[in-house]
Amino acid sequence: MIRIQLFLCLLFSIQTFYAEARETPFIIHEVKVIGAEELDKRSIMNTSGLYSGLKVTDQNGTISDAIKRLWKLDVFENVSVFREAENSKAVIISVEVSPRLRNVSWSNLGKKEMGQLSDKIKLTKGRRLTPTVRKKIKNSIQNYFIDKGYQNALATLSIKKDDAFADLDVKVEKGLKLKVRKVIVEGNEAVSYKKMRKPLKPYLKSLGIFKQV
Repeated sequence: MIRIQLFLCLLFSIQTFYAEARETPFIIHEVKVIGAEELDKRSIMNTSGLYSGLKVTDQNGTISDAIKRLWKLDVFENVSVFREAENSKAVIISVEVSPRLRNVSWSNLGKKEMGQLSDKIKLTKGRRLTPTVRKKIKNSIQNYFIDKGYQNALATLSIKKDDAFADLDVKVEKGLKLKVRKVIVEGNEAVSYKKMRKPLKPYLKSLGIFKQV
């Protein structure tokens, strides 16, 4: 029992020592940017907020803030910031730029649906396919079919990179279309169903799930 307690105390001491070592203040002597050959590296450094001469007192917070600023540019696939070595005063900004759209291919859709979706989500050639953009595209496609009554619609996006460009393949599984045969209104005694139905009819039609409104 005593041995276990001594081991745990020793382990805690080691963890505390390394935690304090990581938090030792230091002054950045150099900032290096790797990746992003097509972008201005000076601009990336400025956006990160890291520069030579910056005193870092909270390493985790400083690096975390730098990464958040770079993600906000919405041009990167991956972002990481780290010290070049354990006790180095040089900081590395490593980024991978998201590719630009070259071609789009669709699976399981008709020509009309493809045209409407392309217009809706602006799949223009040269658009940068960042993780955020891909997520928005996926949600827009699924919501498009959900609004038409396909409640279990699922869109899968895959990209094939080729240098700075990528081909986007969109596969859609619409699933079964939901149809509602009848709407039952309970608890209403003041207004006739005919009067209630009139203002609701345009909205119910827009849902695309009713056989008759």
